[in-house]
Amino acid sequence: MPSALAFPLMMGVLACVPGWLAVDRDGDGLSSLNGDCWDSPDGPVGSALSGDQINPSATETWYDGVDQDCAGDDDYDADHDGYVAPGYAGLPTLGVADSGTLPEGDCWDDPLELLPGQQVIQGLDSLGNELDWVQPGASLVFPGAVDPWYDGVDQDCAGDDDFDADADGWQTDDYPHRVSDGSDELEFGSDCVDDPALRRGLDSYNYADEPASAIHPGAVETWYDGTDQDCDDNDCDADGDGYSAGSEFCESMDCDDGDPQIYYSPDVPETWYNGIDENCDDNDGDQDGDGFWVQDYDERVEEAGGIPMELPAGFQAGDCWDDPEDAESFSALNGFAELSPYDVFPGSDSDTWYDGIDQDCAGDDDFDADGDGYDVAFYQQRDGSVGNDCMDGSDLDDFSPTGKDPAHVNPGMSEFWYDGTDDDCDGNDGDFDSDGYYLESYSFRVPPGFEPGDCDDDNSGANPGLPEDCSTGFDDDCDDDSNDRDAVGCIDFYLDSDGDSFGVGEPGCFCHPAGLYRARSTSLQDCDDADEAIFPGADEYCDEVDNDCDTEIDEPDALDAVTWYQDLDLDGYGWSGTFTVGCHQPPGFVNDYGDCDDTLSSVHPGAVEYCDGLDNDCNELEDDFAVDAATWYADLDGDGYGDPDDSWDSCSQPTGYTALGGDCDDSDGNSHPGARELCDGTDQDCDEVPDNDCIELGSIIFTELMQDSIELDDEQGEWFELYNLSASDLDLQDLVLRDETGSQLYVISNSITLSAGDQMVAGTSLLATPDVTLDLAGSISLADDTGVLVLATFGTDGTDGVVLDRVEWGLDYPVSAGSSMSLDLDRYDYVLNDEPSSWCNVAILYGAEDAGTPGVENGSCRVELDSVSPTGAPLEGGSPVVLGGRGFYRVVAVTFDGMAADFELLSDVAISAMTVPHPAGEVTVAVWDEDAEYPWAGVFTFY
Repeated sequence: MPSALAFPLMMGVLACVPGWLAVDRDGDGLSSLNGDCWDSPDGPVGSALSGDQINPSATETWYDGVDQDCAGDDDYDADHDGYVAPGYAGLPTLGVADSGTLPEGDCWDDPLELLPGQQVIQGLDSLGNELDWVQPGASLVFPGAVDPWYDGVDQDCAGDDDFDADADGWQTDDYPHRVSDGSDELEFGSDCVDDPALRRGLDSYNYADEPASAIHPGAVETWYDGTDQDCDDNDCDADGDGYSAGSEFCESMDCDDGDPQIYYSPDVPETWYNGIDENCDDNDGDQDGDGFWVQDYDERVEEAGGIPMELPAGFQAGDCWDDPEDAESFSALNGFAELSPYDVFPGSDSDTWYDGIDQDCAGDDDFDADGDGYDVAFYQQRDGSVGNDCMDGSDLDDFSPTGKDPAHVNPGMSEFWYDGTDDDCDGNDGDFDSDGYYLESYSFRVPPGFEPGDCDDDNSGANPGLPEDCSTGFDDDCDDDSNDRDAVGCIDFYLDSDGDSFGVGEPGCFCHPAGLYRARSTSLQDCDDADEAIFPGADEYCDEVDNDCDTEIDEPDALDAVTWYQDLDLDGYGWSGTFTVGCHQPPGFVNDYGDCDDTLSSVHPGAVEYCDGLDNDCNELEDDFAVDAATWYADLDGDGYGDPDDSWDSCSQPTGYTALGGDCDDSDGNSHPGARELCDGTDQDCDEVPDNDCIELGSIIFTELMQDSIELDDEQGEWFELYNLSASDLDLQDLVLRDETGSQLYVISNSITLSAGDQMVAGTSLLATPDVTLDLAGSISLADDTGVLVLATFGTDGTDGVVLDRVEWGLDYPVSAGSSMSLDLDRYDYVLNDEPSSWCNVAILYGAEDAGTPGVENGSCRVELDSVSPTGAPLEGGSPVVLGGRGFYRVVAVTFDGMAADFELLSDVAISAMTVPHPAGEVTVAVWDEDAEYPWAGVFTFY
């Protein structure tokens, strides 16, 4: 690409003389007055031009950065369309103001050069019409120009395909384009709808109004909608069999356009009952052509592996013989005329009974004309069998003189006896009991094999041909007497005058009692036939009479005999295990059997109950309501003390009761005699005086903790300090030390006094420090980084009392290995000790490596210097001085006018320091802690 020439425009200037004289310095015959824009003999540096080659008459050479013809044009826009070709943007033209500012993107700039890609297409469109595209010039080709589609020229320089207006990647089949090999040959694309405006023009019809970009050879076809989405000239024949399916846009020629083997044609053979209408005549189930589809059509199709068709209009379902191949199953029986499948269909009025063919397909039995469910007995069926209905037709005279309906005569009917009709077809109408005898009163013909004269046709055991039998209880032989003397099975009866069923004398044999012959007794004779209460086997009573005729009087089995029980301990109550029965009381026996221990006279029903483990009163309960039972009190809160108003007397302690009463609030386990008194206005110890000897909230606080000893391990070296803020000595007994959840817990079981204004050290062992007062014996472990320590009243789990103080430390607390965490003396308060800023580390050693102040009142966490001694004396380097103040256990450095000095920590309020060499004059002393500098405002003089 040419480089822009950057040099000033040189022009000859004439001297100021009267009038202007034109000077032609480059000898091209033109001066600046004639429009020569370059009049120097030498051309622009780097241009390879001489001055006389630049003038209005010169021939312009484009794209070299020089305006040779002095026309004032941008040398990179040859077609003057306001755009430069790619790569020329920003290149100025010599002597042309504002040149180099035109945008790039012009794809045809040289009007004298016409490339094949810039020529319009010549030829014919798809309809054979001559193309009449207008050839644009270079000035009409630039970004943003109006670009007619399909002329082959990219007039707007967009770089898109001029034959793919809908940008779907497929070129139109309406207009030809050049082949891709760069030759002059033309070819058509395959996109049948390419115009985005859907003007249709040469485009195919698009009745579905699809966007043009959705129609091309790669699209998915939507059938029968009037739009050929895939441009294959087929919108109506999905199965490709040459027959279209019917729609608004397609001729109806195919009833199944998903199967190429199915279409409208009488020549297509039909395979019956497979769910497919092969020849599109809407018939797959009426093979015999009688207008009725075979009744098991669905089952036949499913068995063939197909899907049943819906019943078409003009057909009815239910044909029971449709397939001619089933002729053997429909052959006529019993000499009747043969039929064809066409003759058999639902509703036929020509059904002949007993021919074995259900001609009307009604599903009824062809051998049951009367419809009573029983086949006729006079016609053979297809399997060779015959029925058992004795009257199936309308010929009634031979079977029913009473004119009964044939449907009411069959083996399943109940026989209506004695009317002359054999209703159940068993050949019998007058012998109900089937004993071979008809009733004497039967008025119709008695069939052969039966005899008249039956006196009871409900009983087969009663007729003239049988002997009398006592076992039946009726007139067996029909002689009007059912108690014949000496009948079969007769019984001996004796005279029984008193009617007690025991008789005397010789017997008579009858089927049942007759007159005074009513006693059945044979070997046992009545000993008093005048008294109905006296007979063999009668109930014996204690009445001095032989009631049962056994020659004994008042035997032990008398109904009113008494049971007597042995009474060994003579307490008036017998034991049920030893007894006798009789009308009279034996010696040593009583008639009360309730004694539960017949060896102790103090044990019997009604005796006094004692707490002796015995059931004294024999009520099956031991020690119940004993006179010496103890009183127990209900203990609902489980604190060992019961409600004096809710007691129970019992020999043993009931569940939920206690022997100690006196609980003043049995709903609160913290209230009972001897309980720790809380400062809450409630009488916890039940002495009727609230809040006496109570510990106020905030009276005892944590002031110092050693969580991580260096000298000892956690089990031996941890300790913490408690401080009594109150004005009274406090007893710590029953207080609880625990972690947050109570999983670690220590109950102070002994009386330990913490004096007013004093502190006490509790340690994990007596080795923790020499000052340990309370040995926690490994019950509490202080977490090194984050943890919680709680002091509370009551409760073995620490949750049911009052939390007196709680310390929770974390990452923002001064937790450090080998140094205790100390509460600032000025912030001794159970609320203020919850703030991380109230705590600091201690630098005073109490052992070889561990620092802290166990058992000693803490100092301040804020270092303050308030004195230096001696004061006013001359000082020099190496002089000892004593610094006074507070919080010194946090001091990490001492300086004199910024120079570090050696120092020794004497106590929390005193430091010994050695002065450093210093020029004569005043000096300022300062101490430094971990956080800040705290200078003392004093003047000291060095000499």
